[in-house]
Amino acid sequence: MRGSSVEFDSWRLLIQERLHALASNVLRQLVQNSYYSGEWSRGIQYAAKLVHIDPLNELAHQLKMRLHLRDRDRSAALRQYET
Repeated sequence: MRGSSVEFDSWRLLIQERLHALASNVLRQLVQNSYYSGEWSRGIQYAAKLVHIDPLNELAHQLKMRLHLRDRDRSAALRQYET
């Protein structure tokens, strides 16, 4: 019984890491698509989700700052920079 629990935990961790990477990639693509299509408010929402699931991702923070600037919200961009 104990061996199967360790195997399950290893499998679960592997799947969790794959899903996290997939979610990050999808959100990053949605942010970039929103940026290039001029849908900055929507991009900010996606970027916020990306920052939430991957707070150490510098690119996510940069994208969110750029979107705030495009949305003419300099103070929000500066707050994101401070984050």
